[in-house]
Amino acid sequence: MYKTFEKEQYGRIVLTSPNYSLNNLSRKTIISKASKIKAKAISKYKNSYMENKLEWCIAALPSASWADLVFPKEKKEKRYSLLWDAIIKSVRADKDDYLTLWEKHNLDLKKHADYLNVLNIDRLHITSFNGTDITISLVDDYIFEGGTSFTPAGVEFNANMPTEEIFSMPHKDKVDGICYSTKPLFLKGEVINNFGLRFKNGKVVEIICANKNHFELLNDLINTDEGSSSLGEVALVSNSSPINASNLLFFNTLFDENASCHLALGQSYSTNMKNSENYSKEEMKQRGASSSIIHVDFMIGHPTTSITAITKDGKSIPIMKSGEFVI
Repeated sequence: MYKTFEKEQYGRIVLTSPNYSLNNLSRKTIISKASKIKAKAISKYKNSYMENKLEWCIAALPSASWADLVFPKEKKEKRYSLLWDAIIKSVRADKDDYLTLWEKHNLDLKKHADYLNVLNIDRLHITSFNGTDITISLVDDYIFEGGTSFTPAGVEFNANMPTEEIFSMPHKDKVDGICYSTKPLFLKGEVINNFGLRFKNGKVVEIICANKNHFELLNDLINTDEGSSSLGEVALVSNSSPINASNLLFFNTLFDENASCHLALGQSYSTNMKNSENYSKEEMKQRGASSSIIHVDFMIGHPTTSITAITKDGKSIPIMKSGEFVI
């Protein structure tokens, strides 16, 4: 199937509907193993989309178990429709002029990205109330993206619905400090809260997590392959984003990452580096790109988050203060 996608140059729409009712440990183990085997098998073809060689879009549909998790205090018969309403609102489809709103939103994100792309940033320093204090160097010739993307043929598309982020490529060997999660991470059937990761020379060297089972899940994650303990993405999101303003925890990365600044372990997006199409996979790694079969986002943003860009010539430029863009 994936070979056909690539050969025929298909665009791809992925509709996800997570199942939170998998409470049998053996079923979780089987699903976990199957997911790892599938990720390895399709990595070549998946990269065609991650590198924007083909257009793609990920969106979500509600499931009953997901609705139960998001709306536990509501009457059971209302939860499913409430989740539908929340999803529709999050992608601006609750308004008659949704296409116009999307065009404006995409332009606003591009304005932020364009500003950062001319600053010649060496590294970002991110701090928050909960102890997050991390310095993330960007690759040379970094690109911040936001809103729509383009295929080499010039086809424009939104890869994620919803999307509220601008994002770029960390240098896989130049991340130091500690960061703490501020939103749940859904991983292999578990909802993981309140964990921290300490980085040194780009690699995770310590996991802070009181729950033993969740610690083991995170440890398995960062040991998936050579690149899974490195950062492949740094993303900036305004604290006043519609997802965050809803005051809902979706327990789903596609949504919750758009409520908060976040980082991703694993694979980098090659489109976050200028002229990446001219480099081999090994050359990309030499220039700082992370290579992995995983790409897992986790949220670190908060109303107290501050981000400062340090440029190549030593200037310190505030990017975010109290969770909001100041650019």
